[in-house]
Amino acid sequence: MGLVFMPVTSRMFRGFDDNGWMFSKVLAVAVCGYAQWLLACLKITPFTGITCVILTVICCLGSLLYGIKCKNRFPDSLPWKQAALVYRKEILLMNTKTEGNTFTKKIGQTVYVVRYHFNEDSKETMQEKINRMLVTEVSRMAMY
Repeated sequence: MGLVFMPVTSRMFRGFDDNGWMFSKVLAVAVCGYAQWLLACLKITPFTGITCVILTVICCLGSLLYGIKCKNRFPDSLPWKQAALVYRKEILLMNTKTEGNTFTKKIGQTVYVVRYHFNEDSKETMQEKINRMLVTEVSRMAMY
């Protein structure tokens, strides 16, 4: 999805070295997800897997058509000159540890899966960390 959304992303993030490569995935998921949520809330479409797939295909086609309309050819929107930068970012995303450190919470019909990690070399307990974060946040709020 991120690859297909590159025509839109590269127009939005022209000044970035990678044409907004990292934002293309986020933009794709955000646009498709918001469109599906909005259509389901307005009771235009049901919130099912098949409607999500159909809407995702429509959004991807819209991105490609936008690229054609703006004369932004698809190969031109890809960050060819910054291939090493893109490669490092992709390796960073793929190298995240997913097993073990997750928990699931169901609220209503929605299931949230949260992944977390801690620095194993940390000298600070969780309570000390939370207290430090609270003190920092309060001091920031006092400045305003």
